[in-house]
Amino acid sequence: MKLRSAVVIAALCTAVGLTAASEPAFAATPSPTGSPVAAPAISTVRVPGFVSVTNASGQTAGWASVTYLRAHPDAIPGLRATALPGTVTPDSASGCNYDVCISITGSSTNVSNWTTTAYGNVGCTIGWFIWTEPHEGTSSEPTPEICPDSFEDGVYYDTLGPYGFFANGSHLCDTWNRIPGEPCENIEA
Repeated sequence: MKLRSAVVIAALCTAVGLTAASEPAFAATPSPTGSPVAAPAISTVRVPGFVSVTNASGQTAGWASVTYLRAHPDAIPGLRATALPGTVTPDSASGCNYDVCISITGSSTNVSNWTTTAYGNVGCTIGWFIWTEPHEGTSSEPTPEICPDSFEDGVYYDTLGPYGFFANGSHLCDTWNRIPGEPCENIEA
């Protein structure tokens, strides 16, 4: 898949030293539209500095403080913290814009994994996977609402955005409520 980065690797990735894993964090049975079917939370983990919610389809979303990530570098499925300075190592495409990052894995026009992360602590927030397919308009899918358990800065994340085949020329973006940044990637066959 030729995914051309529409953004420059920036703040979040170097601020906390995140690198993208080379394998998708989860696989799930897609709905008829290709995206996982929304499922209620089946597992919630809350420890000081870390909140994680996993639903029946394998979607994991949450928040981890910078201190927690330094002590537990593999805490976020599909991402790992490294010593500063860090960089994002794309498998197919990734990038950051201000405090939000996008990571897409796939082949040709097939997206097998789409992950979003955001740096900061704005209290409870929701992330958005947004895509525009040629001649189809714009669609979006929210992450679960994520509520940090401390006031320290950290990383919001969702490891399973929409996936499946996207039309050639599709434009995929991530954003989070009240967190600056909207990185995007283009799908090209």
